[in-house]
Amino acid sequence: MTLKPLSGEWVERAREELGEEPELNLERCHKLIADLEEERPDINFDHDPNFIIKFLRAKKFDLARAKTLLISYYEMKETEKSIFEDLMPSMSLDVLDRNLMSVLPGRDKHGRRVILLNIGQYNPDDFTVFEFYRAIFMLLEVVALEPETQVSGISVLADFDGFGWKQFYQFSNRLAQLIVSTLQQTFPARFKALVFLNAPSLMSSIVWALKQLMTKKMSDRLAVQSYGFDPAIQQFGPEIVPVKLGGELRGAGHYERSMALVLSHEDYFLDMLDFGITRPETEEPGTQDTDPLPSSQSQ
Repeated sequence: MTLKPLSGEWVERAREELGEEPELNLERCHKLIADLEEERPDINFDHDPNFIIKFLRAKKFDLARAKTLLISYYEMKETEKSIFEDLMPSMSLDVLDRNLMSVLPGRDKHGRRVILLNIGQYNPDDFTVFEFYRAIFMLLEVVALEPETQVSGISVLADFDGFGWKQFYQFSNRLAQLIVSTLQQTFPARFKALVFLNAPSLMSSIVWALKQLMTKKMSDRLAVQSYGFDPAIQQFGPEIVPVKLGGELRGAGHYERSMALVLSHEDYFLDMLDFGITRPETEEPGTQDTDPLPSSQSQ
């Protein structure tokens, strides 16, 4: 099986930023596959090099770190089985159809894909926060299939306009741990920026809790703006940022295109259901703490 190729300029960028050597990519993929088969025979994982190389690029071709990431990816899915079971776009139509998330058109000034999340518009009466997370995860999975995005990374722009107590009470330690582990420990992508816009004061305890779980590098990448246009999003380029957030992008077509993009990968997610950790039939995966987030005053 062959790898999806990078175009000329991306080949050079991957070489410079990740230490990628195209002529060794397949060899490195096969080495990671062999090592994981030997170390974790209980993991039935996808052997497609196009899947494996995501983990190598995410860890700059450090084989040991890529293997740890791959193991963590499947362990997260096993630990949070209630979230990842039957993970298919057709099971999340109600979430995908609410204009709560999109891939903004084009790329930012750094060549990254930008994910827009309208967190403040989420209504807990419609579906659970974990169903919301499932849909976001599928969008990330689809974006991470792009070889160029595996090289450049992903930026996340979260708009909290409209966020109130109703949404606040949906957050928990379990959700905070899931978000942070996705950003830095379990998902095969390089998250290069995380910008919270229009964040009300009650977000302070959520931000504090997230930062307690983040590495210093990831914490430094989190920018929070209470109201209005944050100069931090200038890094994305005004042409791809919606007008309401201070950019020049008009219309809502990017939501429809993003929904169609995820739905077009139904077969991909169906195939992914065949993989995972094999456990004895009597063994149940662990459960996570669902206590509310601590107040920032408890520091």
